[in-house]
Amino acid sequence: MSRGNSTPLATGLSWIRQDDPSRAQPRVSDTYALRANHEILPALTVSERVTYGRVRDEAYGGDSRAWVVTGLVRAAPRVNLGIDLQHTRRWVDEAAGAGFTPFNESESLVRWSPWPLLSLSSQVRYQMRERDDWLFRHFASWTPLVGGSVELQFSLSDFRDTRADLAQRGAGFTAMWRPRARLTVEAGLEKTRFKQRGELSWPLSSNARVNWTF
Repeated sequence: MSRGNSTPLATGLSWIRQDDPSRAQPRVSDTYALRANHEILPALTVSERVTYGRVRDEAYGGDSRAWVVTGLVRAAPRVNLGIDLQHTRRWVDEAAGAGFTPFNESESLVRWSPWPLLSLSSQVRYQMRERDDWLFRHFASWTPLVGGSVELQFSLSDFRDTRADLAQRGAGFTAMWRPRARLTVEAGLEKTRFKQRGELSWPLSSNARVNWTF
């Protein structure tokens, strides 16, 4: 059963093998994944993914097996509003490096455009490994001039990572000029407040780019 070009239920199965014969750390891994996407409503989709992995790594002393379950809910209650909620959980019988350590993560992402020239996004992530950590990322962008030969964009950003003890806030602008149909000139400037482990700095970054298409 289908509605237009949408598919209410879609599934897929994959297998990936990685073989690293290096002398320093030989490693062979197999990963099997089963995914399913369920379109409950035109603006609401639920996705699930179950992954089983096995790695043979002599450096860690043998085999390790991992199960990963990921659930994603994606909603668009309004044309200008999108919400993603995701949770990932990984179980392992024996830790064996990247991809084969216990992992628990929850994440939310909200994208909102209250006006045609203004866009906002907010991401919050909580993860548990050796300890619990939080990540926050917020971004606002305003483009007062759209179309024509000149475009201007102003932005505000806020980023915090408790695992790295990092806090970063910035404000910047970008100007793009099209003097000709195939010539684009772009320049930008951003001021940032950067604080990590008690050290505070105020870097200023700039960029310029010229794109000429023959």
